[in-house]
Amino acid sequence: MKTILLTVIILIFFTGCTTTGSKNLPVSEKVQNFIGPPSFLKDKTIAVYIIYNSAKITGGHHEGIMQVRQPWIFGLSKDQKEILYGNACEFTSNAFSSELARQGLLVFSLNDWNEKQIKKYDYILTLKIDKILLNTFGRGTFEGFGSAGDYWESKVSFSEIKLESTSKDKILFIEKMETYAKLKPCPAKLDWSFLTIINKSLQNSIKTEGIENTKCAAKAISISNSYFKNWEATYHMDGYLITPFELASRKAACEILKKVK
Repeated sequence: MKTILLTVIILIFFTGCTTTGSKNLPVSEKVQNFIGPPSFLKDKTIAVYIIYNSAKITGGHHEGIMQVRQPWIFGLSKDQKEILYGNACEFTSNAFSSELARQGLLVFSLNDWNEKQIKKYDYILTLKIDKILLNTFGRGTFEGFGSAGDYWESKVSFSEIKLESTSKDKILFIEKMETYAKLKPCPAKLDWSFLTIINKSLQNSIKTEGIENTKCAAKAISISNSYFKNWEATYHMDGYLITPFELASRKAACEILKKVK
């Protein structure tokens, strides 16, 4: 009976029912429309100083039609999480400055705040990255069974945005901003087939019986650990050229240009 219940739980976990939300949102364009610099910034040098040391990075990997966020037993490995989240702040910062330059502004990125150095430029743009949300939604098994949508998304929150002339005589705006981007496919791919799920369920039914029949506590713990180990998911990480948080940051750069035109 317990084996049947376990199998049902696993099947529900991977299938569930249809959900709404970001799954139905359109995939974002990878290249932003050309806006161009505002007239008062043409041929002007702009120093860009972005603060991100205290940014909060959140998110997780999701599987199943219900888009269930995966616990440690089913989730990505520590190294794979590092690949996705490790340099999120730096990438987001660089993408922001890069987009401003692509839009035709004379941009110079600053790593440290230096009043003397800043005076060399016509304008200074400062902002703070508060939060970076990154969610990945898996493809399910090899056959696509239990797919969570096969995409990844990011939402980036900025604050303390200020553009001013270095002579301090003009502050153009101060505000907050949040941008979103969604890309396909999801780089994290579950290395399981539907038969893998069935096989693991059968293997664990044997381990469950072993736990029930053993009278030795130490042996029961050992079998229990083996039980959970058997359900650990394995993922393959595909290569990618751009991340959604980079794209969300480029969107933010364009939104700022629209607001100061």
